[in-house]
Parts: sequence; C-alpha cells; structure tokens
Amino acid sequence: MINPHFHGIAIKIVGELLAAKHVTGKEREMAFRKGINRLYYSAFHNLALHFQIRFTSLEEQMIHSAIQNKLKMRNLDAIASILEEMRLNRVDADYHLNKGVKRTDFEETLEYHQTIVDRLECDS
Repeated sequence: MINPHFHGIAIKIVGELLAAKHVTGKEREMAFRKGINRLYYSAFHNLALHFQIRFTSLEEQMIHSAIQNKLKMRNLDAIASILEEMRLNRVDADYHLNKGVKRTDFEETLEYHQTIVDRLECDS
C-alpha cells in the first residue's frame, strides 16, 4: 500500500518547476535536488509504513542505517540496496552543492523509486 501523501510528490515538484518558462539552469538543478530528496523520503516512509517498521529511540538517531538493517532482517536485501543508492543520491543532492546534479541523477532516483513502489504494490 502506497501512502498517497508521499506517492508522486517529487514528480509533481520537479514537473511544475521545469514547466515554468522562467526557470534558469541553476533553478533547474535545485528542482532536481529537491526532487531527489523527496523521492528518497517517499521511499523511506512508504517502506516503513508498508512493512510496519518501528524504530527505537536509539535507532532514530541512526534512522537511515536502522531501516537498512530492518529490511535486511526481513530478507529484503535488494530493496535495502536500492534504498541505499537513493540515500547516497539524496546526500549528494542535499549536502554536496559543489557537485552538479543533473536530470539524469533525478531520473535514476525516479527509477529506483518506481522499483520500490512496484514492489510495495505487488505485496499489497
């Protein structure tokens, strides 16, 4: 089951920004950065909701690795790997501003997101 609040929000954000005629190259890059961020958190929250993953207060301090561990404990290593790739893209988008983010980076993250969505929809 996909939470409709998260599903599709990154696509909408990027689509609206790219459709605007006044958006410059740097603004486009910021749209891709924001889209990558939203796709990661969409996948993260949907996985946690779908598999009813609960975190202890200690795990919440290391939440990104905690979800990886919980997915692997459920033999969902492939999903954990995809989520980790998404996390790495998100870290680049959020923190490495000297590294350019292109449409292809967004599209890669979008493909990862769709893989996770497809898996969750098959499990529903």
